[in-house]
Amino acid sequence: MGCFRNRCGGYELAANLDFDTDGSGDADAGDIYWDDGDGWERIGDIVSPFEAALEGNGRTIANLYIDRADTSGIGLFGATGEDGVIRNVRLTGVRVAGKNGVGGLAGFSTGAISGSHATGKATGVSFVGGLVGSSWGAISGSYATGSAAAASSDPGDGGVGGLVGGGGINSTTASYATGSATGARDVGGLVGSGSIGSITTSYAIGRVTGDRDVGGLLGRGSDRLQEVVTGSYWDTQTTGQSSSAGGAGKTTRELQQPTGASGIYAGWDERSTGILAPRGSIRR
Repeated sequence: MGCFRNRCGGYELAANLDFDTDGSGDADAGDIYWDDGDGWERIGDIVSPFEAALEGNGRTIANLYIDRADTSGIGLFGATGEDGVIRNVRLTGVRVAGKNGVGGLAGFSTGAISGSHATGKATGVSFVGGLVGSSWGAISGSYATGSAAAASSDPGDGGVGGLVGGGGINSTTASYATGSATGARDVGGLVGSGSIGSITTSYAIGRVTGDRDVGGLLGRGSDRLQEVVTGSYWDTQTTGQSSSAGGAGKTTRELQQPTGASGIYAGWDERSTGILAPRGSIRR
């Protein structure tokens, strides 16, 4: 879960990885990590979270498959701790399913994630996100495509977001989601629900569907979170939502109109965010 007796600074990907080890084009019984249909055994959990650094070096991890419906904390990482750092990891063709806290990259995260993305499908009961199921840390310069969905109809379950399902003390900066988010409650194009934190220079354009507390960018947020959603937008046409617990709704044309860090995107640059934020027009 970390470095043995603190003798290393972390780990790095030295090559692209593909969980479709038999080359069939899909996850199946011929793959090394099939495990009778359960798929990949996540790295870390709530009891023993990942507490080191992973540098992805921009390399790709393809066809991650997990199907553990009764297990919470599902993703490439089940849980990362406060000292967990994930950078520049690319996940493609993700198919992950679990109970609570499900995301392509991590089920639960209290550390830092930057420069990473996930494409594919995440499903669960509550706190389901395209990238992270439940975040209590920081996410920057990252994105998710595909879909995030919660199948539960229990009114006590919720938290579905294109990028992050939900969380507590967290921040999302210079990140976006283009995939769909579907659930019963607390459903947002970018973040499903949150209590204390911030959303800065980020956007969502994927379809958002839910019954209660549904928003184009943020499904449900406390007053303290709503007050610190800045420079962030959702597409009122593609998301199908005219309201949000935070952010500003714009038409597709309005989002595509600026040609750089100007107009509604003023401040979307390295000088203001501290990292290299998305620049230029948002394109579908």
